Amino acid sequence: MDEDRVYWLTLNRPEKINAMNRRLIAELKHGLLRADNYDAVNVIVIRGNGNGFCAGHDLYEDAQDVHAWWSAAPLSIAPSAASWKWGWRRRSAKSHAQARNAS
Repeated sequence: MDEDRVYWLTLNRPEKINAMNRRLIAELKHGLLRADNYDAVNVIVIRGNGNGFCAGHDLYEDAQDVHAWWSAAPLSIAPSAASWKWGWRRRSAKSHAQARNAS
């Protein structure tokens, strides 16, 4: 906090244009909670280090988790042969092999 009661937070992943990953989100949350503990803070300013403020969410780091999440998702996407549209169907408690054999 500076003398004007401004609390500065800096996103510091300039090599990725400050794209948000889990670590940066956790650090930002920690910084905001820390700022909230100071009664003297009037303003919180979030800035980005480097050439840009923030490129958004870092999809590259989450790409490995997508397959694991999709496999565990309660819904699966299956093509509807009758309508040529994508439809949702509930996945049962069966294993993937049992579900494939039943189709």
